[in-house]
Amino acid sequence: MGRNKAMLPVEGVPLVERLRQALAPLGPVAVSVAGVAQLADWPGERWIDIRPGAGPLAGLHTALQRSPTETVFVVACDMPFVTAETAQTLLAALTPQAQAVVPRERGGQLHPLCAVYRRSALGIVECQLQRGDYRVRALAASLPCVYFPAEYLPGGARSLWNWNSPVETPPEFAEKSR
Repeated sequence: MGRNKAMLPVEGVPLVERLRQALAPLGPVAVSVAGVAQLADWPGERWIDIRPGAGPLAGLHTALQRSPTETVFVVACDMPFVTAETAQTLLAALTPQAQAVVPRERGGQLHPLCAVYRRSALGIVECQLQRGDYRVRALAASLPCVYFPAEYLPGGARSLWNWNSPVETPPEFAEKSR
């Protein structure tokens, strides 16, 4: 995109702050960042990736390693329609046998960066990092998962939309984000 997605303004609020506000009913929100300079002025807890250079999988690894809770809701910073209800719905779908709950669209598209993970998945994440395989979708395929139908999320599959380029700016944000 050519700029830090976390800081893209939506209605005058950076995406990462919008997510923090949306998820605040769940409790404290921590962000995992690739390097020390990223989000240096973040008002909440900020975790520097333990394995920098491994992309979003490094962020997930850091979250699982640092979280004080057994389950972790993970969301990418470029998903402006995720709400606390999204997280609560996925958390409620976690079964005792599963290590993750990953939304899946009807066409099969997985969304492992808007998902719930158990800390018990940490060993599998570490093995994948050691192999140099940084694909989060590959992780979802190797874990015992509940694949949650995206259409049953609050807001449906639209809640999983991620902002990859200025060209994709949703019409409701286009004017407000300039």
